[in-house]
Amino acid sequence: MMSNNSYNQIIATSSNELAKNRLEIAAVRLELKPDISVEDLSLFKFLWDSVIDSSFKKLNDSDLREWNQIAKSNNMPLSFDESFKIQLGEISNIKS
Repeated sequence: MMSNNSYNQIIATSSNELAKNRLEIAAVRLELKPDISVEDLSLFKFLWDSVIDSSFKKLNDSDLREWNQIAKSNNMPLSFDESFKIQLGEISNIKS
């Protein structure tokens, strides 16, 4: 996502600096963790949704399709709903 134009515009226009900074730290942390828990993903969802809520960037259907394709092609256990918030999916390799 970090190389995606729309994502970078969301980050640039977010007024919630704390959530934005913690989101990017959480993304790197999850990338490096061998086992991701449901709690990890729940926290990531909370941070992501907070950034989306505080952004002034307007996204469109093309952005949504692209983000969901990125999630799918990277085997992420999530998708994005019509408000660009995270929807957690089936989590087969996640510890509860």
